[in-house]
Amino acid sequence: MILPETPDFFQIAYDTQTQIAELHWDRYTGSETFRDNYRMLAQFMKSHHLNCALINVRERGEVPYSDQAWLCQEVFPELITQTRKTVKLAYVINEIHFYALQSESPSGQMETYGDLLKMRFFLDEAAARQWLKAI
Repeated sequence: MILPETPDFFQIAYDTQTQIAELHWDRYTGSETFRDNYRMLAQFMKSHHLNCALINVRERGEVPYSDQAWLCQEVFPELITQTRKTVKLAYVINEIHFYALQSESPSGQMETYGDLLKMRFFLDEAAARQWLKAI
């Protein structure tokens, strides 16, 4: 199922068998749109009682630090609160972004584990989906 009201560069889909929300993002269009789209994803996950999402941003690339900070301060806590479960996010990113993040990661694994948020970065969408199914 694909949400019809999403813009052409941003698509939310839902796999009913795996209970995974899937977000595909083709380009960055500014902070306001970035924030609106993440709010849309959070609302979608809430309304479908989902706690897993595959977020494909290979084409979109990196976003400004202010947007990343907003995401960590506003959206992630909201997702955790509304699902009342551990939130699991698998990001599919491009090679340049992947290796940059890997070089900044103390262990090189780029995984965030906690009681409330599990996040991991991938180059391959199938591997990301498999990781979400496994945890």
